[in-house]
Amino acid sequence: GYAVGHFSDGNDRVVDMEKTPSGKYILGGVENLSDGYTNDINFVQFLSDGVLDTSFGIGGYVNTSITEREDNIENFDIDNQGRIVAAGGCANGACHGWEFLALRYLSDGSLDSTFNGDGIWQFSPGIDDRGNGLHISLDGSIFYAGFNKPGGFIAKLTEEGNLDNTFSDDGYDGQVYTNGGYNTTWDVALQSDGKVIVGGIGNVTRYIDWNEALFLARYDLEGNLDPSFGSDGITIEDIQWGESDGIKRIIIQPDDKIIIGGHATVRSSRPGDTRADILIGRFNSDGSVDTSFGVDGFVVVDSGNGSESIRDLYLLPDGKILASGSYHNGTTRNPIIIRLNSDGTLDTSFDEDGFWTEDIGCTDTIGAVGVLAEGDDYVFALARNNEVTLTKIVPISNAIDFESFVVDDQGSR
Repeated sequence: GYAVGHFSDGNDRVVDMEKTPSGKYILGGVENLSDGYTNDINFVQFLSDGVLDTSFGIGGYVNTSITEREDNIENFDIDNQGRIVAAGGCANGACHGWEFLALRYLSDGSLDSTFNGDGIWQFSPGIDDRGNGLHISLDGSIFYAGFNKPGGFIAKLTEEGNLDNTFSDDGYDGQVYTNGGYNTTWDVALQSDGKVIVGGIGNVTRYIDWNEALFLARYDLEGNLDPSFGSDGITIEDIQWGESDGIKRIIIQPDDKIIIGGHATVRSSRPGDTRADILIGRFNSDGSVDTSFGVDGFVVVDSGNGSESIRDLYLLPDGKILASGSYHNGTTRNPIIIRLNSDGTLDTSFDEDGFWTEDIGCTDTIGAVGVLAEGDDYVFALARNNEVTLTKIVPISNAIDFESFVVDDQGSR
């Protein structure tokens, strides 16, 4: 059930996995070069049976180096023309600063010159700017979410890769800054009326304390906060005061309810010892917590052994929810796939307890990134520090088995 490849002889980090309109699988991430501090952006494409697609890029791989230091992506998606659009950041050489980065590739892996002239958009309004998430509209425009010290950042790019000046905040053409507190936007999605939902980490203060909470905001298509959402357009929800809670992924249900995945940090009985647990929650379309979901709106999965988090979400046709991420078994961090019923309860018809995890015998596994369903089969990517792995699991009589993919270790490029 594994298809394996390598970006390089160094440490490889996969951040996302998507399926193309032609049924192929693309994994994207970062190649850490042998000098230990230089990163390049990389993609690899597999055919539907898990065999490396040598028609993509050079021998199945695409490598992009923009700067002489660090280039990263955190998320990517495939548009309706099969083009790959990625969000991330690159080091700009100024005081170890970063700048926003978006890239678009054609389906064969070549950079798309119709996107900002060379397939690359770089933008540096501050000294520490990093892209985390994106959403591609049907018209090809791109909503982009990230971090701009000291706050969150949202941009709208045209299909041609230019800032869209119809989306503006206080004269910043194509840009909105969520500076209602020191916060980070990690993901962005659109509701059915076109309004823009962003989510991430919102830092708020109470008395003299500093706290990281779940952050959601809604904007209209002109970039204005929507006062009918949450409190004046913003929802801050604290799972546990004094600890770190955050949203990493957002998906929108057909009824415009908002499903979030991320982490909630709890404090152990040992002073100063904290760990992050897997968190999945649902908000109503107006930004209020949907208390009919899970327990008071949230589901927490806790191994009790170490920090865990959600990396991706997928809504099944029957309303059930798939989530992928990392799970700590006390010794190693392993991939986890969770299936919830539409009301947020664990679906015990899936591997008997509602979640699947596998100790794959690798101490450097980060977890499962990217998850999608193909009928009754679930496909995801394993994020390891030295390997690129595509995986398929098949539910069989309330259990899980591996099958279908050819193990195809291509070695180093």
